[in-house]
Amino acid sequence: MLMKRIFCLLIVSLLSSACTSPGYVKNITAEDRRWLLSGEALPTAELTDFTVPEESVLYLTREMQHFAEAAVSGYKGRDKVKALIESLLFPSGLDLQYDAKASFTAEETFRYGRANCLSFTHIFVAMARHVGMDVQYNEVDVPPIWDIRQRNTLVLNKHVNAMVIRSGSIRHVVDLNVEEFELHYEQRNISDQLAVAQHYNNKAMGHLVSGEYVNALQYMVKALGLAPEVSYLWNNLGSLYRRSGNLKAAELSYLIALTEDSGDLVAISNVARLYEETGNDELATYYRKKAHYFRMRNPYFLYNLAQQAFANRDYARAEEIAKKAIHRYDKEHRFYFLLGAVYQQMGNSRFAHINFSKALELSDSHEQQAKYRNKMDRISQVSS
Repeated sequence: MLMKRIFCLLIVSLLSSACTSPGYVKNITAEDRRWLLSGEALPTAELTDFTVPEESVLYLTREMQHFAEAAVSGYKGRDKVKALIESLLFPSGLDLQYDAKASFTAEETFRYGRANCLSFTHIFVAMARHVGMDVQYNEVDVPPIWDIRQRNTLVLNKHVNAMVIRSGSIRHVVDLNVEEFELHYEQRNISDQLAVAQHYNNKAMGHLVSGEYVNALQYMVKALGLAPEVSYLWNNLGSLYRRSGNLKAAELSYLIALTEDSGDLVAISNVARLYEETGNDELATYYRKKAHYFRMRNPYFLYNLAQQAFANRDYARAEEIAKKAIHRYDKEHRFYFLLGAVYQQMGNSRFAHINFSKALELSDSHEQQAKYRNKMDRISQVSS
């Protein structure tokens, strides 16, 4: 595992609370999709300036090729991987600086010396392949975050790193995000095409945050042209239209997201909120129930509920919900650590020690392991 302590995210998300509805199934047509991607649905769109961008995300200049070759000269195997990473991150090399807004191509990352997690992955993948490594983009299912105080708002981060494949079964994950990535998270190799679509999606979301709707749409069109079957891209398109004021286009985008993935909780949540705010009570109720159904089966949502109960000193409820979260997913060390803390507050040192030990066993972070050991030591001192 080769990582640098930097926080990053690949944007995806917004809003909260929906699927298809009782007695209501909208027939999505090719014309609907064309309209959404044409720019005609944007109230402020200047259609004469509406063009789809083209960026060579993995292009290496001759200077970049020489840089990669020099970085790994004389190294083999794992040392070769490490040498390339250090050449990109260390002051003696390129000394890349983290910048959440740096949604750059590999060439731009090299030129400007800044990167977020996806743009770092672009430059690493491009250079690693140039020097003969077998490397793929790797998408990681980082657990969603719920803000329970804000009407159960869901924030979903899509995270991408690189996986170097050596000698059949040997894998090296190259990731900037030590705070988010853990080995037990579900992950999969993805195509270059999908990774590039996510690059355009990031660019679109950057423009969306700045209120630049035409620019945002141009990049979303490019992303969806590369990956039209990816639900979260349609969901982000819906959020773009929602912010621009076209609720019809927002609704249609969310529903297309759900035709691509009927269990997309962010899209379910977004369309429920949309119907609620536009006074369509029947559909809002249906989608809220649908969102609740999916949330209550998500161990990380249960974990958030247990944390809230713990903060409110309702330890019996925190214990009950934390156990449900573990029943749903028994590989997350944070669930056991929380349950251990609950038992500690309830005066049950033996059960607290058992759960802290399990958290320690499951954690692959030295910092977290030290935290858990310290907690266990304190319990032992109190018990002795």
